[in-house]
Amino acid sequence: MFLHTIAILISTALCLANATKPPSPLVVALTGPTSVRSIGDIKITAAVTNTGLEPVKVFKYDSILDGELPTCSFTISKSGTPVTFTGVKLQLSTQNLSDSAYTTIGPGQTVRVEHQVAQLYDFQPFGVGRFEFEPVTTFQVVQPDNQLQMHRIMASSHSVHVSHDVARRELSVYDKHIEVGYCDSNEAEFISQSYRDTKKLATHIANYLGSSRESGGDIYTRYFGNTP
Repeated sequence: MFLHTIAILISTALCLANATKPPSPLVVALTGPTSVRSIGDIKITAAVTNTGLEPVKVFKYDSILDGELPTCSFTISKSGTPVTFTGVKLQLSTQNLSDSAYTTIGPGQTVRVEHQVAQLYDFQPFGVGRFEFEPVTTFQVVQPDNQLQMHRIMASSHSVHVSHDVARRELSVYDKHIEVGYCDSNEAEFISQSYRDTKKLATHIANYLGSSRESGGDIYTRYFGNTP
């Protein structure tokens, strides 16, 4: 009986905590074409509106506010089956980022960001048809103590019918790597040298595979068969 009473009290406290937690003032609406010939023509605009009375400072990377980096801003599906994301997953130290990593949205203000998704998702296995776009509905919001807190937001979805071209695109090469201006000198040099070494190693691998393919070498055919 005692344990049952404790369980009821804990459950009630959790319900009250959830009930009193203020909802996020941010609302996302999507606009864009409803019918296109090619996935290359899909351009979705996300409008993020602050419906509250105070400014909201949001960490923009890896969210619907990030229209620059090839990150996952949408869940795309066809007939309920998710389309595979083929872009980049970020790992960032939020303590070493400049103010450019954040967007501040004033009361009543709307920030619009345009997204092109053809290179970031593999539409090809699904063929032509109607695709549903739902924005990622979580934001990391800066609190008064400068800590980030996850907010779940209200958002609308958008559907697009693709009539012809759903061929998979290759992700563009992003030569700009991690910012090192906010590290100390040793960390900055380590990151820069690691980046240079990685590019050099990747070049050696590509050259080796290329020469192996041209000479009919065992390494290339072992992994890629007769693929040109």
